[in-house]
Amino acid sequence: PQPAHLWAFVPPKESNAKDWPVWKIDQSLTVLHGLWVGDLDADGRDEILTASFEGIHRFDWEPTASGSTTAPREAAGRWVKTRIAPGAPPADNAPGASRGTSEVCAGRTGPKRLFLAGIEPWHGNQVVVYVPASEGQPWHRRLLDTTLNEGHALVAADLDGDGQDELVAGWRGGQRGLRLYDPADPDFQRFEATDLDQGIAVEGLAVADLNADSRPDLVAIAGRTRELVWYENRAMVKPAARR
Repeated sequence: PQPAHLWAFVPPKESNAKDWPVWKIDQSLTVLHGLWVGDLDADGRDEILTASFEGIHRFDWEPTASGSTTAPREAAGRWVKTRIAPGAPPADNAPGASRGTSEVCAGRTGPKRLFLAGIEPWHGNQVVVYVPASEGQPWHRRLLDTTLNEGHALVAADLDGDGQDELVAGWRGGQRGLRLYDPADPDFQRFEATDLDQGIAVEGLAVADLNADSRPDLVAIAGRTRELVWYENRAMVKPAARR
């Protein structure tokens, strides 16, 4: 496969400008499929997580000493690329065989307990969680599920108000569905899995409070079954009510 382009588009100073300046971050990953953006280390700047045939990578902007720490497009600096995990190995030796990671997101099981999650391999059957190890050591990989068929969506959010993020995965093949994974400990060594819906060919997920009741809801889009579904979180408990 040919390398993909990871680019950022910078808002121009002129509001009526037709073209946005392009910030070329990386052009080395192949079959780049999943993307997550957020502040992982509380430094005031967002990091980027990618899911590709090469696994999970993290991109950090590091400004120079003389540069701004909040406006990198206006300052000197560089993007630092770190490989978190290689993802799943290829199923066979055929060119283009599915491998690596397809979706990626980040969550927390406590104020200082970060985890990363992925669907592996590309459009794969596995839901995995990565938790930090000792400094300089590979992240610990936890395998939560191997029964997905064409996994295609993944989000993390505290849906039940217990202070720990749950993980929600969707898949579009086979029996199709939407499943929630609730950790029983900070490292996902124990967890409870609950099917939120069946028969919906989930291809995308988002978390938002759609009815302004201070409870995070789920929204799923399903191309093959032609659905846009709101799962209303009525009482901060599972399963959510389908609307």
